[in-house]
Amino acid sequence: TAVDLRGAVYVANRAFFNQGTVTKIAGFDSDCIDRNGNGVIDTSHDIDGDGRIERTVPGEFLGQLDECILWTVNVGSAGGVARAIAIDSSGSVWVGLHDAGEVVQLDASTGRVLRTLLLPRTGPAGRFRPYGAVGDSRGNIWFVESGSGFILNVDASTGSIGRRETAIASDDCSSSYGIAVDSRDRVWVAGFLCDSVFRFEPTTRRWTEVPLPESGVSRGIAADAAGRIYVASSHEWIRIGPGGVTASDPISRLTILDADTGGRIQIFGTPARPLPGFGSTGVGLDSAGMVWLVNQDSSTATRVDPTTGAARDFPTGESPYTYSDFTGFALRTFTAPNGFLRTIVPGCGVGPTEWERLDWDAMVPRGARIEVRARTADSIVGLGSSTWIGPWTTRPTDLALPPGPVANRRYLELEISLFSDDETSTPRIADVTVQYNCPI
Repeated sequence: TAVDLRGAVYVANRAFFNQGTVTKIAGFDSDCIDRNGNGVIDTSHDIDGDGRIERTVPGEFLGQLDECILWTVNVGSAGGVARAIAIDSSGSVWVGLHDAGEVVQLDASTGRVLRTLLLPRTGPAGRFRPYGAVGDSRGNIWFVESGSGFILNVDASTGSIGRRETAIASDDCSSSYGIAVDSRDRVWVAGFLCDSVFRFEPTTRRWTEVPLPESGVSRGIAADAAGRIYVASSHEWIRIGPGGVTASDPISRLTILDADTGGRIQIFGTPARPLPGFGSTGVGLDSAGMVWLVNQDSSTATRVDPTTGAARDFPTGESPYTYSDFTGFALRTFTAPNGFLRTIVPGCGVGPTEWERLDWDAMVPRGARIEVRARTADSIVGLGSSTWIGPWTTRPTDLALPPGPVANRRYLELEISLFSDDETSTPRIADVTVQYNCPI
């Protein structure tokens, strides 16, 4: 899964031995499409208030009739296994086809294929097999293989493929699973079968190993803006041999460490500091600083307070499985530092609304900027079918002038985006004023 800057989620559907696809699901009701024209957005939701969307409760789970499913497209050929997925700073979707050894770039609005790249061969076993992906702030999408310790980058603007790099531990163990970037564009790889995690510095091409002998089998990995790394572990041990795969009972474990030193290690999910859930494959952060573990074996997601260790488990669908940037935190914090606000403004109660002027009060330091888009419709539900107009970048704005005009309809939706181009300057917006006219 990958979450974009507008809150939409993209799901890579592996479809073993069949045609792999990618599905886009809207993050806002106003982005959903009233396809049946009944005046409401029909989408899956919790009707009985028990905190679950259940197939057994009529009306809760709508499946393919859900109007917040925006599109599903084929990627690659049958048997390609769509697995790795990430968003770049311009909003394109990058999908790694594991078995085909390919990378596909998609247009986020339509799902149209923009580019298909054949990855290099890595040895007798075949081509590089993308398993996970993440974008950095320098315009690269980084891909990782599972188990080999291999990573490589693709330049999102040119499509050029970088050199393969390999993480190797001090005991010659070479393994990998999840991938992340931190605030300094260093690439982090979970060690999986190695008792370590690995940090790669692209400018020097230097690897650093961080031993984590008490953390178990590390799967997902993530970074925060304060210089900490978060690692999810699913088992105490997994062994792969001629007789197949054997493993310990599944566990839920979170390890936190300092990104610069590898020290200040905290471990949650030990007998002394237990966590609910089993089989933690993914880890991500939310906007409140809480850490989320995705538990494949217990079909739950666990929210952990990294300061106190307080944890709460939430039920999910069966066997959730993701080890990527499933909250969009890395994208909006490191890849494309960005924040946004959506608001709907009702216009005149009777007759058309003439949208005239837009203004905002904001602090915009050097290295930062603000952009505003708008769209209108005669109903709130209709906004999802309307086209965004903009962006406007200066204030005040005459909504009748280019890139307008804004159509005279009942409801106006605004999207205000805040960008930090230098990754340090932070714009802030205090209020927004919309002026409109109701003709008599």
